[in-house]
Amino acid sequence: LAAPLHAQQSADRGAYERAVAARLADRPAEAVELLEPLVSAEPRNADAQVQLGYAYLALDRLDAAEAAFAAALAVAPGYADARLGLARIAQRRGDRARALAALEAIGPGNAEAAALRAQIESEPAIPRWSLDADAGYAFVEGPQPDWKELAFQLRHAASEGTSVAARVEIANRFDR
Repeated sequence: LAAPLHAQQSADRGAYERAVAARLADRPAEAVELLEPLVSAEPRNADAQVQLGYAYLALDRLDAAEAAFAAALAVAPGYADARLGLARIAQRRGDRARALAALEAIGPGNAEAAALRAQIESEPAIPRWSLDADAGYAFVEGPQPDWKELAFQLRHAASEGTSVAARVEIANRFDR
């Protein structure tokens, strides 16, 4: 037997409030466990989607968080907390332009958005490309010839935590 509608809504509300309390108490895994069934049963619940997004964000599950925030914005396009969540995801991925774009739609009166915007704008930009060169010359005593070394490295930073590099090293030691 299904519970009457008002009893179901009351139970869902209790689960939602426990989930929010768990997320705010830094127990995001518990919040996800409580919110996922709520969102599955009612995917148009923008509040639950936002809370789920922030719980996923705390667990560093960025793709899942992004999907939850996008689902909330599909229902409530002006939901500032969902846009803040998307900005935080873009910031973690090292995409300053996307983070700032997510904050554009939030009014100037939102203190949290203003603080996040200031933080993002003050962060040093991640250099996308870098070229490093290194050279060395070692004077070796005795009958052995001196050592000579040369290295070049080209690096591309795909995001704040991901880089791809190619390195070439040339060394002449013991006449080889």
